[in-house]
Amino acid sequence: MSLAPSGAFILPAARAATALSQCSRPVPATPDSFWTPRAEDVAALDSLLLTEVGPRFERAWARAYASSDPPELEPPRYYRQYAGLIHGSRRTIYVNGFMPHVDLAAPSTGADAGEDSARVALRESLARDGYIVCDGGEWYFGVEYEPATRRFRNFHFNGRG
Repeated sequence: MSLAPSGAFILPAARAATALSQCSRPVPATPDSFWTPRAEDVAALDSLLLTEVGPRFERAWARAYASSDPPELEPPRYYRQYAGLIHGSRRTIYVNGFMPHVDLAAPSTGADAGEDSARVALRESLARDGYIVCDGGEWYFGVEYEPATRRFRNFHFNGRG
């Protein structure tokens, strides 16, 4: 598993609440207000994120397939959205981790300009609105990060439904 290098999307404060509408995992309590994380905040968070997500993914995957062969799937390459939350005087960043339904990394190699248009539209949407997926298990997660302490809390994968 890895982080997609061009897969970081910082949601503006005015749109951050859209990331909190997940349907198959718990989300943070409604904050008092929102803020827009800086690129430096996200870089610090990303440097630690795989140490948080990786072991959890491995344990969840092992539990899910303890009595059967796991499916032959590539490990997730997570894209992330970052929403700044303020509860009282505490600032946190909610990370919405996901595998998008299309490959966002590279333009299509064929003559289909529509595919590239869809990719561009999805990237624009991810920079503006929360990405919501019901179920999907370990391919989707949410976690809160406290920049002041550089700690994570309230980690949840989506339900498997």
